[in-house]
Amino acid sequence: MTPPPLADSDDLGPDQDSNVILARLQEIASQDSVSGVAVRCLDLLDHADDEVSRWAAECLSGSVAPREQESPELVEFLAVAIERSRTNLTAKAHRCLADQLYWGVTLIGRLGTQGLADSEGLADPESFYRILDKVIELAKWIGENEKDIYAEAIKRAGRVRSRFG
Repeated sequence: MTPPPLADSDDLGPDQDSNVILARLQEIASQDSVSGVAVRCLDLLDHADDEVSRWAAECLSGSVAPREQESPELVEFLAVAIERSRTNLTAKAHRCLADQLYWGVTLIGRLGTQGLADSEGLADPESFYRILDKVIELAKWIGENEKDIYAEAIKRAGRVRSRFG
């Protein structure tokens, strides 16, 4: 069962000072399970403050459990990240997108097939399949310089997709 959403998640808002966001992320990372902040943590991977980005990754690696209600926003976030990965970006920007895709796919995996079934129309399971397939297809059209950058996200998408059937 997914935990209830985090109260006062406004501390993670884009208009907040880095120190406020950092303190909140550190608090989230110390919890066993926190929901309602999955997509914002994905977005914070691209924060101007590297410390904020590192703590967002720390949260995503452990305590963040996506809610079924976040699934449409998660799908949209990943669709935008996939489209951005097709543009001419710096290596740093590609690494950030690869991290966002990796953790986004991980969050889909955490929802699992039961989470998809329980989402009561919030996200069509097919939208998850399409996103996973698009991440897997990155291998076909990304440049040679980016193949290593996206490799882990592509592998993770393949593993999650195979679990879903």
